[in-house]
Amino acid sequence: MEPGAPELALFEAAARAATTRQLLRVLAEGALAPALMGADATHALAWDPLTGLFEGDSFERHEPSRHPAPDAWRVARTAHPAWELESLDAVTRLAWDEGRPHLGAAPSGPRPWTRGGWIAAVPLRSGSGESGLIVLEFRDPAACSPARLARFAETARVAVEARESAADRERRAAHAAGLDELTRSALSPRNIAEVLHVAARLAAECTGSDGAAVWAIGADQVLALRVTHGVSGSRERLGRALHPVARAAIDEARPREACPATDEFLLPAEAAADLAAIVVIPVLAYGHGAGAVGVWRGHGPHRREPWSPADREFLAVLSRVVGLALDQARRFSELRDAERRERDASQYARRRDALAALGELSAKASREGLKPTASIRVFAARLLDLLGEEDPGREFAEVIAREAERLERLLREQRAHAELTPAGMELVELNGIVERALQSAGETLVRRRARVLKRLAAGLPELLLDRDGIARVIQALLAYALDSIAVGGRVRVETRRLTQHVLVELGHDGVHEPGEVLEQLFQPFGGPRGGTGLSVARRIIEEHGGELRIRADGEWTTLVTFTLPIVGNQDRRRTPKDRRNARDRRALAAE
Repeated sequence: MEPGAPELALFEAAARAATTRQLLRVLAEGALAPALMGADATHALAWDPLTGLFEGDSFERHEPSRHPAPDAWRVARTAHPAWELESLDAVTRLAWDEGRPHLGAAPSGPRPWTRGGWIAAVPLRSGSGESGLIVLEFRDPAACSPARLARFAETARVAVEARESAADRERRAAHAAGLDELTRSALSPRNIAEVLHVAARLAAECTGSDGAAVWAIGADQVLALRVTHGVSGSRERLGRALHPVARAAIDEARPREACPATDEFLLPAEAAADLAAIVVIPVLAYGHGAGAVGVWRGHGPHRREPWSPADREFLAVLSRVVGLALDQARRFSELRDAERRERDASQYARRRDALAALGELSAKASREGLKPTASIRVFAARLLDLLGEEDPGREFAEVIAREAERLERLLREQRAHAELTPAGMELVELNGIVERALQSAGETLVRRRARVLKRLAAGLPELLLDRDGIARVIQALLAYALDSIAVGGRVRVETRRLTQHVLVELGHDGVHEPGEVLEQLFQPFGGPRGGTGLSVARRIIEEHGGELRIRADGEWTTLVTFTLPIVGNQDRRRTPKDRRNARDRRALAAE
């Protein structure tokens, strides 16, 4: 068919139609033109699959005699009510069911096209699924021949294709521009949140949707709603309602589409009532789920415009770009974390090297310092033996001896802290270590006239411990207590068993020095006389899997408590046999 001027004008007008309803209006008005069909009245009916109704407009041609004008005809348009398919006449239903034009006598009854004697119905179906009917009325049956009707139907079909072709070109141009913008955004220095905002906006705008949402799976493997686009006030609510649909799309690794939205059983009923259709595309990065992109349409002007295959293809490509952007952001984050860990490890190694060098220097200094200190202490003792009780220089000799003794103790503690050797484990009884520590401190206890409150629990299990290390701990805590009390003060020593631990507690009722912080006592040289004994004690206890704490409790100014675990430490071979686990008599007799 070679199109004439009327057909070409109809093609151009149809190509500019934005929706199916506008296209049907253009075709219905064109059918009134004498050069095309010359119908007396036409009706443009758009099919709404959501409601199952035909909706549209009616057009009537006015004769020039009634409306003088230079034009040969004029058009008047009136609103058309909604009609169900079952309520249409036989000619119209037959045309709709068979998908081809039909011509017949106008039926009697309440129909909007009963003004003429004959009617013709032309069905229209586009490749994108849009559909409708053009119903034409004729008073003169000779005005509508089957050949003329077939020519108009072919013209309408070509007009639909022209409109689809123009719309597809515009749609694909918008898709290409959108993907170009998203790609440039993903490759720019923007952060991932800005990229996702661009993706949500383009997903809605380039597919003619009312709103969009983007979900992403975080480092904790939890899917979270990151970005929404659309009408403020409802987009966040709809995005949250679509969350289970997005989760299902990721798990199934395939899109989930519902038109109407009520067909999606994962969508809450309240949200489904507000939406006409939804599409959720999973975002995959190298085969792994990284998130989802979803778009929706409400009950508005787009309800008869389903998403075209080009729209679905665009959403699939957009989701892949989003997946690459999310994967790139994850890899950059991992790279930054690795660089930070490497930097921290390098700094830690430098600190360890510096501390190791300082430890070697400290050990060497303590070894070298012990020799002259021991000489000073020995000669001070000999000087005290030479001086009588009433000699005025005896007081100065006592100061020298006392300070030399203190300095020697500090150097020995420093050496022990710098040269702490690995523990040699053996089965020991904790109460015995406590008793020997008290005996070794007997001279100091007598000199200070200290009162010792000793409560050692009976039946403590033997533990696999470093005997010398635990003895050093108790001696250090006892020395700290004796140095803190005044003459006649009290020292408390107690052992007891807890459920899974053995507890040792040493305390005193001495007076705190101003500004003294209890926890600082376990820092090197943090005690009342300096020294590293308490810090070494904490290290030894922690190496045994125990814990050392310090506190004040009522009349006791300071209570130092450490625990040692029984489970994993006790020699189970020494545990008495339980009768329930004993072997039977025949096994015993066999032995």
